[in-house]
Amino acid sequence: MSLELPISHQDAFQCEECDTTINHTFTIEDLEYESSEERGMGEETQYGFTEEVTCPSCQHTNEVTGEVWEYPDGAVNLIQLT
Repeated sequence: MSLELPISHQDAFQCEECDTTINHTFTIEDLEYESSEERGMGEETQYGFTEEVTCPSCQHTNEVTGEVWEYPDGAVNLIQLT
């Protein structure tokens, strides 16, 4: 992996407990390798991450997971919550 960490990513998700929409800036510091595939400009690599985020409305701790796609090497191609 040649991505520079941490990666900052703004996204929104629903609280698992009260359904409030939470806008959160994720600070992605730990990535777990999931898969890779050879493409035209080199290897595309998929990583997973998890971050705990407390709901400001009900104080429920949400475990939010997502994916970071690196392609080409060293460049963030996509970040999405799963």
